[in-house]
Amino acid sequence: MLPIRIGVAQNAAIIKGTLLAPGGAVIPNARLIIQNEQFKTEVTMDERGRFEVSVPAGNYRLVTVKVRGFAVYKRKLRVRVGETVSVDIVPKLVLAEFDCVLQVTDHF
Repeated sequence: MLPIRIGVAQNAAIIKGTLLAPGGAVIPNARLIIQNEQFKTEVTMDERGRFEVSVPAGNYRLVTVKVRGFAVYKRKLRVRVGETVSVDIVPKLVLAEFDCVLQVTDHF
């Protein structure tokens, strides 16, 4: 299967990449937001953790949307007209995530 690709206008550039765990394993089906002040898109990685998106040239912020077990990844990126920029996204591993309820009673 080819990476997911979303098209834009003629002043476009391409951002493509792979979402990887710190050990190098791919992270499939995660969502990535690519945005600047004039443009925003959300893409989903394919089953191999890859994505490819056409965007207007400019400065962007890449943000991964919550992936279980990993910290949110943020990165700034600049792309120029006709340029293809490859990005390996490697979010930090989160050791534990849980909600805790502490109930205190007065039993002495």
